[in-house]
Amino acid sequence: MAVATLSPFDGLRFIGGRIRLGEGSPLGGWSLLVVDGVDRERFVQSQITADLPALDGSGAVVSALLDRSGLVQSYFLVHRKEEAVWLLVPDELVEVTRTRLSERIIGDQVTVRAEILPPRYLVLGPAAEAVAKVVPEHERVPVDLLAERGWVVWPSSGSGSMEVGGGWPDELEPELVESLRVLTGLPRWGVELGERTLVNQTTLIESAVSFTKGCFLGQETVAKVASGRGALEAPMLIEVEDGCDADPGGLADAVLTINGARCGRVLAWARWQGRLMLQAALRREHRVEGRTMSFELDGALLSGTVRQLPLLRPALPQVKAGELHERASAEYARNREDEAVRLLELALELDPGHADCHESLGVILGRRGDLEGAVELMHRLLEVAPGSVMAHTNLSLYLSQMGHIAEAEQERAEAARAAALKRQQAAATAEAEEQEHRRQRAELERREQMLTKVLELDGDDPMARLGLGELCVMSGRFDEARQHLERALQQDMGYSAAFLALGKAFEGLNDRDSARLVYTRGVEVAARKGDLRVAGQMQERLATF
Repeated sequence: MAVATLSPFDGLRFIGGRIRLGEGSPLGGWSLLVVDGVDRERFVQSQITADLPALDGSGAVVSALLDRSGLVQSYFLVHRKEEAVWLLVPDELVEVTRTRLSERIIGDQVTVRAEILPPRYLVLGPAAEAVAKVVPEHERVPVDLLAERGWVVWPSSGSGSMEVGGGWPDELEPELVESLRVLTGLPRWGVELGERTLVNQTTLIESAVSFTKGCFLGQETVAKVASGRGALEAPMLIEVEDGCDADPGGLADAVLTINGARCGRVLAWARWQGRLMLQAALRREHRVEGRTMSFELDGALLSGTVRQLPLLRPALPQVKAGELHERASAEYARNREDEAVRLLELALELDPGHADCHESLGVILGRRGDLEGAVELMHRLLEVAPGSVMAHTNLSLYLSQMGHIAEAEQERAEAARAAALKRQQAAATAEAEEQEHRRQRAELERREQMLTKVLELDGDDPMARLGLGELCVMSGRFDEARQHLERALQQDMGYSAAFLALGKAFEGLNDRDSARLVYTRGVEVAARKGDLRVAGQMQERLATF
């Protein structure tokens, strides 16, 4: 049975295997709605929360349909194709989605139809690309789900996709799938959201709603809530401390309380790396990443750390390739050359443009005596990194060993020219950076003069005190910053940004105890006001103490 594998390097995770989508699956079933017609893109753009023109066709993104009050009516994965727009919709929402879209067609040349599909699968990890190569384009959709890139496929009989690399990928354990669903914030209809749920109260507000596109139904309400203090309750994770004896079974909809007052409600739960993770709709004053909270749940007194959703995100291919390169280097240093080669080849499958992987693999082949293979790798390196000094240098070495002296001399000359060009570019970059530093210093001086004039007119202006205090922190004048910021807080103890700046001033003065007290108080003030961004910044600095 396939499982998630974690490497010693942070962030490197491959979740590989298949998941059958349908009744009994933790993800439920997903069906296909096809929107076509000459006005399809304009129509869909006016209805959904995602920005359709921003999609380049390379993948499907989460989107939703709302009513005028911003309540979720449906959600789905939307995929923009040349000839149509595809919606992968949870089975229980197919008819309501088709009906609501059809009812909103007024004068547009658009049709919305449901496709009857064979059994559907979600295939994730390295095996997914192999499956995609043999499944026709009309039988697959690229997706980023469960913190991994993959495909939703519905292979017809005879497509050959059931025999990939010696067999169809292993099925992922339902418990793992459910944990990934909870920790990535992928909602289930009737579990974490329903038709009376404001989208701001769901994970869809981050993953499915564009605030830069044109109008869509419900946009005014959604924008008003988002630009204010946010939803009263919204999903977060609570990482429950070790030793928790609570049985998570039956916790859904259980209320969390602090000193008898409601602070949230459990939506779902998961086990991850030995920890109980509660997905809970928390009140806004508790939604601070990294903050520890003690609460009562189902008669048990528990303590846990608040975590942002999604806890797990898909790593970019470039990031995974870079981490595989690190692993390969470590394996090579331990004289495990074959393993290093395997990791580098996997990295290049993920990111064919990774220059360091081309160079490292070429060097290994050269040392093995595979000079033709090494030369090919160096030419590929020049394709992804034109002007690479190491590519030309290594080509000179390998071609000389192969007896191609004239070509080797030419590559040596190219290496010298490339090195000279890099020195020129480095000098130009340094000069540009110095000019930018001079411009920034002049701007800071101008702002300081302006704020000083404001304080000459009104010495109790808290905004001017804050601005001057922040400028003093930036220029390293920490004691002067402390005086300005303490004066600002005397005028307005609810000024959460002043707490953040004052904490930085104390850090600059190496007074960590005072900084800790300021940040702790500041988190409480900012969270109570709903200023969660500033509260999160202070909590991050507290975590470094």
